[in-house]
Amino acid sequence: MLVVDYVFDNKTTKFSQILIRLIERIAGGEHFRNFKNYIENKGLSSLIEKDKFKLTKYNRMSSGAVTISLYQKIIFY
Repeated sequence: MLVVDYVFDNKTTKFSQILIRLIERIAGGEHFRNFKNYIENKGLSSLIEKDKFKLTKYNRMSSGAVTISLYQKIIFY
């Protein structure tokens, strides 16, 4: 599974955070509330079931604010 996502942490520039927040705010009130909640809850890492998916590749871009992650489904026999 290929996932492109935002990440806000100490590697993300303040400028990128401000710009992304502005873009997300323009999308509308409910959307922006959901975005803030998503970021506050650690984004994708809070949603991925770690017992079902293994992170195999990870790359950051756009001043550290965007990640491209590749996950592999864990198959149990």
